[in-house]
Amino acid sequence: MLPLIQTENAKHGDFDPRYYEASQPPYQNFTVKVPKLIAAGNAQINVAHAALVGAATFPYLESMNRTVVVI
Repeated sequence: MLPLIQTENAKHGDFDPRYYEASQPPYQNFTVKVPKLIAAGNAQINVAHAALVGAATFPYLESMNRTVVVI
């Protein structure tokens, strides 16, 4: 089991995706700095994204998880 460590917001601000491949939807890359207290080895990055889109009466919510190796 991996330890749970909550850090500050990795990104706060505008979402500005760009087209890089004509056959793929636009996206935006983010660089994440791993806190020094995280030991080398397997880790997991969890991201929650919330946005208000157009005149919708409810928020758009999305969450993603990625397993990474800290070196």
